[in-house]
Amino acid sequence: YEVYPEIEWIDLTGVSIQSDNSLLMDEEDDGWGTGGAATENILYTGQEGYIMHITTSESDERAFGLSAGNTNAHYNTIDYAFLISDDQYYIVEEGSLIGDYGGYNEDDTLRIEKLGNGEGGMQIVYWINEDNVRTVTLGGDADPLVDLVADVSIYNYNSIFDKLYVTFEQPLIEVSSTFSIAGDCSDGSIDLT
Repeated sequence: YEVYPEIEWIDLTGVSIQSDNSLLMDEEDDGWGTGGAATENILYTGQEGYIMHITTSESDERAFGLSAGNTNAHYNTIDYAFLISDDQYYIVEEGSLIGDYGGYNEDDTLRIEKLGNGEGGMQIVYWINEDNVRTVTLGGDADPLVDLVADVSIYNYNSIFDKLYVTFEQPLIEVSSTFSIAGDCSDGSIDLT
């Protein structure tokens, strides 16, 4: 039994957050780009981690993955994505269809994992259940090493995107304060009483 960090949703488009932190597509028009969100959770360049979805009985069209940012709610702007459409699993990278990776089954586990810390290279690994179905090596000019966020897109009105998990946390918030100290400090000592 694993405990995952809570997903902090931002950039909501045509969706609302439900009490269990799932997303409901409440935009009445079906279509790519009408429903989606990203996370405030960040998978930093020097960190390993993954996004995972456990499929449900609902095979509505949706996509999820890892992105350098959230351009919009369309699946074709997710850098490394699983697309669930027509009861099939597809991999899409930066808007390009990579291939068909099998049929939809309830309780399948789809995972996109970033491995490596950036110094010796990094990989994006796609998993369906325990099967590695694709590995992409990152680095060099074509694939800059950047921080990633979780990014989702939902096609169907009234669809719920649930059972989505990440292993990376929200960024820490830096708090700084400035204090004024009054009094004579000429001897180098400060009295804080």
